[in-house]
Amino acid sequence: MDEVRGREVAARMGIKIMGTIGVLGTAFEEKIISKSEIKNAIEILRNSGRHISERLYEQLLNFIESSNNA
Repeated sequence: MDEVRGREVAARMGIKIMGTIGVLGTAFEEKIISKSEIKNAIEILRNSGRHISERLYEQLLNFIESSNNA
């Protein structure tokens, strides 16, 4: 599926859109995944060719570092 098209359709349907970074952040908030597991997941994704925005990754790291869940 074309991701851009899928996001457009989801937005028109009122479906909340969340990418990889958002999913990892939510999983961390829910105490499903640890800080080290997030860092490992990002490394695996990047090594497999998945583009992860450096800006979003830094925002995620700042979030987990400042969280009480850390």
